[in-house]
Parts: sequence; C-alpha cells; structure tokens
Amino acid sequence: MLDIRLIRENPDLVKDAVKRRNGNLDAAVDEILEIDAKRREISTQNDQLRNQQKTISKQIPQLKKEGKDISEIMESTKKLSDTIAENTKMVSQLEARQRELLLSIPNIPHASVPTGVDDTQNTDMRH
Repeated sequence: MLDIRLIRENPDLVKDAVKRRNGNLDAAVDEILEIDAKRREISTQNDQLRNQQKTISKQIPQLKKEGKDISEIMESTKKLSDTIAENTKMVSQLEARQRELLLSIPNIPHASVPTGVDDTQNTDMRH
C-alpha cells in the first residue's frame, strides 16, 4: 500500500506510474486526495470543538459555585459532544474508504522497468 503522503505530495507521479503498469486509476487517486482533504478538515474541526468543549467544561464548576444557571451551558456541551461523535464516525468512514482505495493502487515500478503491455515485452537483464 502506498503512503498517503506520497500521493498527496506527488499525485502525478503516482498516476503516471499506474499508467506505466497499463492501468488507469486517475479517478481513484483523485478520490483519495479528496477524501484525505475532507478527513483532515473534519479532524481539525473536531480538535477545535474538543478545545471549545474543554474550555466550557472548565467554566461549569465556577458558575455552579456562583449559583448561576448552567442548563444552557450543559446543553451546548451536549451539542458539542454530539457533533464530535458524528465527526468521529465520519472520519472513520472516510478512513475506511481511503484505505480501500489505497489498496487498489499498485506499487510504483522502478524507473529501469520497461513499459509494456504484458510480460512478453520484458527484457532480459544481466547484472
């Protein structure tokens, strides 16, 4: 399985390598990149929501001590928790799809490997 960083940094290299192996998985490479961007975006959003939730949770004891109503804060904390859970589930689904696509991409052939339709076009090499 190819490393996602290689595909992220050199998508054209991966596409060309797959074409050299008589395949055309450009759509799969593009989908991998789209999923990766979306997954990273949702993960960043989740981190921000967790930080926000942590900040709010730290305020609750102080507000209780002051005798203020915390029902609205508790409700917003619950909404944040629900959103985080939904995002986490979505990230898991995206990761599963990304892994499936990554497994469909063959390894990149070495530069010395000749391009050919099948094994009859292989050349004998002596080392």
